[in-house]
Formats: sequence, structure tokens, C-alpha cells
Amino acid sequence: MSRVANCDNTERNAEIVRLRKAGCWPADIAKTMGITRKAVIGVCYRAGLANKYTGSAMVLRGDDHPSAKLTRAQVDTIRATYRPYCPEFGQRAQAKRYSVDPQTIRSVIAELTWADR
Repeated sequence: MSRVANCDNTERNAEIVRLRKAGCWPADIAKTMGITRKAVIGVCYRAGLANKYTGSAMVLRGDDHPSAKLTRAQVDTIRATYRPYCPEFGQRAQAKRYSVDPQTIRSVIAELTWADR
């Protein structure tokens, strides 16, 4: 397929952009549409959706992130109740309460994660 045909395929490009905005990954879109991942990333980049090199569009944060272990409400509660060296509200106690690693609690409190609030 020539470069010109690729650029003129507006319906396909619109579908790629729609799928990417819906949260589909470039590799999945490429597989579904029978094109390369780089072609999908290029379309998204030209549409202003993606990072030029990684194809990562619309950074998912907080509850929307697929690997999030905590919710926004839990993070707010952790920050409000955290007391260093306290057996009931310290880092280890909070980690046990929410079934996460103590490092996760430390990152939340230090605002290394969930820092957008």
C-alpha cells in the first residue's frame, strides 16, 4: 500500500482514532484492522492523541488505570489517617488493611503516586 493511499484513508483513520479514544491499545487496533502497530501510532500521533515514539495516548490515572490497586477514596483515607510509627495507622498497618505492599502506602503518602490531588 502506498503512502498516499494510507493518508487518504480517512474512514479507517477515524476508526483508529475512535478506538484509541475508547482506550484500545495500538497493538490491539493493529491486529483487528490488519495493519502494523506503527501505522496505528502514526495515525494517532497525527490526530494529536499519542506520544510520537510509544503511542501512549491519554494517560490513564487513578481509578482508570488498569493496574491501580487502590481507589481515590482509599487514597484519601490513607492520607487522612496515616500516622508514622503508629501500630494502628502506620505504613504497615495501612498496607495490611488495603492488601498492598508497604511501599505502595509510602508512595501514596509521599505523593509519588496519586499526586494529582
